[in-house]
Amino acid sequence: KSLPDFVSSRSFQRVRKGDNNGWKFAKDKYPDLWINPVDSVVLTLNAGEITASDGFSAGVTLRFPRITHVRLGEAAKPPQEVESTEALHELYVNRMNQASAASGVSQAGGGSKRKGIRECRFFTEEELIQHKKRKPASRGALARKEIDWCMPQVTEKTSAALNGLTFTVLEGTYSLAEESLDSEEARGQGWYKAAKTVHCREDIMKFVMQHGGKCKLTGTVDTNFILGGRKDDARVANFHRALNAASKDRSQGGKKSDIPINKIIQLGGVLKWTFVFALVNRWENDQAKSTLEKDAHEEAMRNNVTTRMSLDLIQPGRHDFLVLSDAAEAALTRREDLFGLHVSSISKVDLKRTLDDFSRKKGTQNVVGSETNKFVAGQSSENSGDCAKEVKQVPWQFAAMHLLQVDERWVMTGNVQRLWPYRPSACSCKNIQDGAVVIFPCLFRNDMGFTDHKNAEKEIRTGSTSTRWRNIEPDLEYSSILAALPLARAMGAQVTPHLHDGVTHVLCDLQNHDHLIWSDDLYPDVFPAKGAHTRLKEMRNVEQSQGKNFKDIMLVTPRWLNSKWPSNS
Repeated sequence: KSLPDFVSSRSFQRVRKGDNNGWKFAKDKYPDLWINPVDSVVLTLNAGEITASDGFSAGVTLRFPRITHVRLGEAAKPPQEVESTEALHELYVNRMNQASAASGVSQAGGGSKRKGIRECRFFTEEELIQHKKRKPASRGALARKEIDWCMPQVTEKTSAALNGLTFTVLEGTYSLAEESLDSEEARGQGWYKAAKTVHCREDIMKFVMQHGGKCKLTGTVDTNFILGGRKDDARVANFHRALNAASKDRSQGGKKSDIPINKIIQLGGVLKWTFVFALVNRWENDQAKSTLEKDAHEEAMRNNVTTRMSLDLIQPGRHDFLVLSDAAEAALTRREDLFGLHVSSISKVDLKRTLDDFSRKKGTQNVVGSETNKFVAGQSSENSGDCAKEVKQVPWQFAAMHLLQVDERWVMTGNVQRLWPYRPSACSCKNIQDGAVVIFPCLFRNDMGFTDHKNAEKEIRTGSTSTRWRNIEPDLEYSSILAALPLARAMGAQVTPHLHDGVTHVLCDLQNHDHLIWSDDLYPDVFPAKGAHTRLKEMRNVEQSQGKNFKDIMLVTPRWLNSKWPSNS
């Protein structure tokens, strides 16, 4: 076997400065395929993440690499012109310097301009003989070596808040968004300044170690918490998929999950990185409550005594998780409600998070019951099990109208449901007003949607949001009409994007009025909505041709809705 002609005779196998004696290969290391550089193509690679690796001299490797683009007929850029050269070089230098500092041996030759860089990736003959004589390092030793250069150096501890706790911090994006609920919570609880200094994974590990905790690069039997940056980070997303697959296998009686996944399930999932800052803050506040406890803490710090945090302080809530396992969710349900609220202590941020979660979980949580499932999906009891897997979201006003008897609908009445027409009298339910308030907002200029209310009801029964809401006129997307719709729903009105024969109110802008009964002579001076006005005329003409009385349609403004809201709420 010989080398192809296009392989350079210049080699760095034997001496660091190189020679012209060619590359020597072992018989079992001869390549299966040779590619001439003139026949090469440039590949664009993408990967899940860049991870540390001792198998390559660069110190890093790609996880889940994939080819995303092939450049044919184009010459590759010279290495010095590649945009990321400096960044990769900086990463390489830092890695080699950290490894050298940990081992106490410089990898670079003396007098090298690039300190910390090994000039040749191949052994000299003497180095090869010494390498073969060495006993292979165990996996545990390699792991310890990796930890030595990956872990940040902490010279002194700030507190003993995290003594006895071990954290695994995943690779990802770590920063505190200025307008987020986490930022609002941090300001309210007093740990905003500390959290604002976080910019990377190493900052989290350093904070944990400064407060007495330990860090592991991967989850082990000793890990107490797994922290992640954002839900869309590659590592967090992988854990999410793995937990879903493990839950599915268990429900179907499949094979047991592997040990790492079982550990994640046991821990409950992946927590937000802000949890550890809130945890330390709670500990410090708890310590400050008692002078005796504070003195005991200082004594423990002086004597290097391990003090464990109270179990009540380290229990994460539903809102602390990025990824939550089924087992943890079942445990949380015993001390929290469905949306992560403690009845005994509810903060403003907790309520905001609950509303945010509720809007994201539309169609995924069963909040009405099995009878509503059948009603929403329009299915029989035989296949109601399929419906439970993906519960649709139907407005409560519509569901109450079709599921409750007339004399039962008053139970949906509260202090603010001023547009919900079913109210009991002081003594009985005999004087219940019939009918419902159905509001059409003037957000569409041309197409007014369905004319028949039955078609609109069929759309509501699917549980899906009408596609018409995506066709709102651009200049009305931030109008007071659109902003008033949540208020109308809260007060008990049904809101529809179709101007059909079941509509009772039209929400619009009126000139010099807050509410009026629609009539022909209002357009265009008072009621300028041409499309809605034309549809109302068409519906009136159809009703009159059939010998029916056309019911009055109320034109109302956002100001009228605001006036209906209780002043003491």
